[in-house]
Amino acid sequence: MEPLPENLTYKEAIEQLESIVEQLEKGGIELEEALVLYQSGTQLLSFCNQILDQTQQKLEKIGLQSSAEEQLLGF
Repeated sequence: MEPLPENLTYKEAIEQLESIVEQLEKGGIELEEALVLYQSGTQLLSFCNQILDQTQQKLEKIGLQSSAEEQLLGF
């Protein structure tokens, strides 16, 4: 299994993941190839979850900052 490219975007990862799911759902592939696809899919899923977690943390931080600013300004 190859490592993910460093410049991989969330959108690209989702598109690759969708392609893998389609291939696995179609069937007709050898077991070894299915295993490689499955492993790649889990790696992509982990990458996407990591991006989503980081984004959620950023949004929560922005929300906390905004809330603190509102309290300071009396809103």
